[in-house]
Amino acid sequence: MDIIEIENQNPWWNDEEWFKKDQKLITVERSAVSLEWKPFKLAEGIYIVYGPRQVGKTTWVKQEIKKLTDKKKYNILYLACDGILSNKEFKKTLIEILKYKNFKYIFLDEVTFIENWEQIIKYLADLGKFEGKTVVLTGSSSLNVLRKSERLTGRLTKQKRFYPLTFREFVNAKINTSPTNEQLFYLFRRYLIHGGILKVINEYEKNGFVSSDTVNDYSGAIDGELSKIRHSSRIFNYILSRIIKTMTNTISWSSIAGSEISQPTVSDYIEIGKQLMFIEYIENLNSYDKSFTKNKKIYFVDPFMFWVSLHRIKRIGDVGLDSILPYESKLVENAVFSNLLIYIDKKINRSMFNIRDHLFYIKDRTGEIDFYINKKKIEVKWTNNFIKKPDILYLTKSSLSRNEIPVYQFLYDIEKYVGL
Repeated sequence: MDIIEIENQNPWWNDEEWFKKDQKLITVERSAVSLEWKPFKLAEGIYIVYGPRQVGKTTWVKQEIKKLTDKKKYNILYLACDGILSNKEFKKTLIEILKYKNFKYIFLDEVTFIENWEQIIKYLADLGKFEGKTVVLTGSSSLNVLRKSERLTGRLTKQKRFYPLTFREFVNAKINTSPTNEQLFYLFRRYLIHGGILKVINEYEKNGFVSSDTVNDYSGAIDGELSKIRHSSRIFNYILSRIIKTMTNTISWSSIAGSEISQPTVSDYIEIGKQLMFIEYIENLNSYDKSFTKNKKIYFVDPFMFWVSLHRIKRIGDVGLDSILPYESKLVENAVFSNLLIYIDKKINRSMFNIRDHLFYIKDRTGEIDFYINKKKIEVKWTNNFIKKPDILYLTKSSLSRNEIPVYQFLYDIEKYVGL
């Protein structure tokens, strides 16, 4: 990569008003729903930031750079690594450019496109090239990013997961004032379609539906990840079909396997789905830390990922409000899970995070509880007619009482009800 191309990627070196021409920032400013990403605060050290595609990582990087240049800090290096052809070119480019100027902030965007990227980062870190600097490495939910990043531990390395928007973040991006319950209900049903992925949200805002082409694009990204590690889309789709069929119910790996595939194969593909930040699962509180393993409850990390999975199985068309009806109660419970997942991870704020250390379900002879967190029992009831128990918080369709609250109100004020 020559210096002219690098300068084109770093316009703030020569132009204080660079942000007026930056396509990422312009797109966000003109979007129907726009926001300033605030996933965490940067300090000195090496950050590895990873998450699903199209959730806003590059936009967040550009917003961070704008904050710095607003403070007249221009000693910033940005490289879009998906345009670098090899790790040899990557190494040569970084070594040469780090001689060019004493950069305080270094952003290497989509670094996981480069094979063996971690070896080069480790090499430069060992030479002291990152001492006293803030270095941000971003990547999509690459299947090897966690394993490779382990080689960088001990060098002030921090792993940060970049999630889709929570329901609260989505609502706040739409409404500047405190929302009414009517507004929350209306936005919540839409959230069950587009989830927290900004590109998908803006398409829905524009058209009133999410096109099958958009769903297919995200599905194709999954196929690309599977292809890199020589895994079968057909097997992954079979497992997704079983997850959708049993969604919100408990299931074991052997039940998913059935007579079609082996249990170790299921375990392998579930782990891949987790690393893609596509699916997650929780354990039964009563069997956790025991020598035997009972059934799990498997969910999608974002509501939109349900529709991507359904498309992979059934080749569905455009997704709109009418599409929700056959799956509504399951989507509601999944939305509760995904928001709890993101809330807990951000609250715990550790490089290594396992949701199964914090969130459980309960199933025993007395019945089943959807979620158990921080000594609180939470049951999702997308209805207003059911038998209540006094020690359970019920998330309902609209009813409100001492231990009942509408789901959308709970998700909007999740910290108020969960704590941590």
